[in-house]
Amino acid sequence: MDADVCSLNLIPAVKPIEIPETALTLDAGFPKTDGLTTGEVVDDRHPALVGRIRVHRVGDAAPHWLSTLRGISARIGDRLVTEFVEGHDDPIVIGVVDGYQERAPGPDRTASLELQRDETITIYTRDGTLLLAIRSGEHGPILRLGGRDVCCRRRATSGSKARASRSRQIGNNVSIRSAADVDIQGETIQLN
Repeated sequence: MDADVCSLNLIPAVKPIEIPETALTLDAGFPKTDGLTTGEVVDDRHPALVGRIRVHRVGDAAPHWLSTLRGISARIGDRLVTEFVEGHDDPIVIGVVDGYQERAPGPDRTASLELQRDETITIYTRDGTLLLAIRSGEHGPILRLGGRDVCCRRRATSGSKARASRSRQIGNNVSIRSAADVDIQGETIQLN
């Protein structure tokens, strides 16, 4: 038998069929191709898995759910580049080809969450230390910063605006430092 041909026995009672290796189909139903292949996004929201989009690749009979490289944001109608990677049974989306679809202005779809009253979003460090917790309070959002010391760094001017503002220090000292003038304005300023 030729090295470029393999034998596939579909039904034992039928004569074996010889198929060239380049036409072999993987278990997932993908024709194995060398190099890059293009395709189009037909669904950008997998019902259960993050990082998968439904793609109709050139040469495929039907669309398939494919994994994407982290950070790729693909929308329905986008043209993509896919490639088979050694050790994977299905191709991976490695890029979005830009310039084929006009982008309508709209809300940023990078991420959004809707919290119920009894839910909290928490962000932890790799070692399990709380960085930030956000929950809905009776009068608005409540942010809890974790850690013993909190540092806010800004490159430019920062500020806050509210009808009323209050800060309460529980224990220890309050220190205000500035390399320039400190300006405190108010109708009444009380010190001790």
